[in-house]
Amino acid sequence: MQAMSIFLCVYSGDSTLTTYPVQSPISPLEAHLSLKQVYIAGLWDNTGKILASLVLLSDAENSDDPLMVQAVSNLFQTYKQTQMLFPLAVSAPVSRIKFHPENGSIEQALSYENLEFLCSSFYLDHSISGRA
Repeated sequence: MQAMSIFLCVYSGDSTLTTYPVQSPISPLEAHLSLKQVYIAGLWDNTGKILASLVLLSDAENSDDPLMVQAVSNLFQTYKQTQMLFPLAVSAPVSRIKFHPENGSIEQALSYENLEFLCSSFYLDHSISGRA
């Protein structure tokens, strides 16, 4: 199983989102051709607060695959922005993002603006309970 992160988001206590496009020798569009699947993973602490999220490409067909869970864990521990947050996390759920070509191209879907919007929406959708 292969996984490659393409976008990292860190959420601060005041609902501020800081995004970090991930530099890679291969572009997300090129990677998508071989990896095919897009996922988003989050780090939650013991209060249910979302600490960070990561958008990644993978060839895994199932977000529950133990190799996917391990890959996400490794990716969060790789970046200095999330290394200090990782020990605070009690879970790191992974969800597959379904791409609908009739709504736009993969280039549009993987653009900085759309990835930033995805991270913002992810935070808002999962913090309705007021735990954010």
